[in-house]
Amino acid sequence: MFCHVVVASLLLPFSLGEKTLRVAYIGDLSGQHSSDDGFAKGFMRFFVPHIQHMGGVLYDSERFALEVVECDTASSSEQAGRCVEAVAGGKDLQGNGLGDVHVIIAGTAVTNKAEIGR
Repeated sequence: MFCHVVVASLLLPFSLGEKTLRVAYIGDLSGQHSSDDGFAKGFMRFFVPHIQHMGGVLYDSERFALEVVECDTASSSEQAGRCVEAVAGGKDLQGNGLGDVHVIIAGTAVTNKAEIGR
């Protein structure tokens, strides 16, 4: 099976007064390519819990807890683009507020065109 993954992150401005770093994960959580998204599983099942166990993210002498919000591309390039636009605006796909999103991580198996260059 041929599979390539692009991981792009976008750091958005955030207030140092906040004690939570909100990370939006955009990926193929459902649809025909969901089983290819090993990055999501590693990120959410290993990386985030490990960082939390270590006391969070240290930035400018302050510790920040990670909070992950997910946006499912449903293995669709169009949906991936909608996810990027929604979370960059602090909303989910239904228009509900997520609050400030500080980092966007997009990792997909086949829908890379929607994320590259955003």
